[in-house]
Amino acid sequence: MLTKKLGRGGLALAAAVVLSLGAAVPAQAAAFGTPEVKYPSKAAQPSSGWRDVAGTLKFSGDANASYQTTKADFSSAKVSSDKRNKGIKSANVNRLRVYGEKVYPNKTSKVTYTVFSSTSPGRYKFTLPVTERKYSPNKVTTRYSALKYVTVTANTKNSKRNTSYSGYSRPNGGFKMSVTAPDYQSGAQVSVYYKAQGKSSFKKVATNRLAASGYYARKTFNVSYKHKLRPGGQVKVKVGSVTYAPGYTTGASKIVKR
Repeated sequence: MLTKKLGRGGLALAAAVVLSLGAAVPAQAAAFGTPEVKYPSKAAQPSSGWRDVAGTLKFSGDANASYQTTKADFSSAKVSSDKRNKGIKSANVNRLRVYGEKVYPNKTSKVTYTVFSSTSPGRYKFTLPVTERKYSPNKVTTRYSALKYVTVTANTKNSKRNTSYSGYSRPNGGFKMSVTAPDYQSGAQVSVYYKAQGKSSFKKVATNRLAASGYYARKTFNVSYKHKLRPGGQVKVKVGSVTYAPGYTTGASKIVKR
């Protein structure tokens, strides 16, 4: 057996090697990165209530910190109306909503925006805030995603439900019609169809265009006496499509004598 004695200097060197190998390097927390969010760029109004539209969010961060999709003051993302029907006044716009949600770094989190049956059709824009909160020591940092655009289209069930029409006979034998539709249908072509009593089909008897009027789109116009609208016959209205809102046809109503 070969044995070699170490001097005092050799022992010190061996100890230094052991200590160096045994020292632990503290793990570094991931830096808080820019949020990357993906949302569906189009959504239709639900026929009632609201609907959450799901997207995804990714960002790097510290697993020991807390994260939420709000600003530092806990307020939600600011959503702006980017494009809409000119008949919708800015004060009357009902925007889609982006509510704060708890999210997690270094993995994919689900995030949503909310569309209501009353959300005004049009295009919206917003940036999604993500706020990091650390507690040892206390530190709050907010970062924002790139600008996102979402287009909301009208649901024809809502449009029909919020459309009304009325009319009455005039002394000259004509018929005066008044049609009221949602404000987002401003500029749409509106046509009146009539089916005489005993007939099997409707025929178009008048056409005009809806104009903005407060919270609505309205038009009052005359149907010529030549079409002979009479009690017992039926009337229905067709509203044409415009940007962000498809066209639709109402149910029929019977003309009654009063």
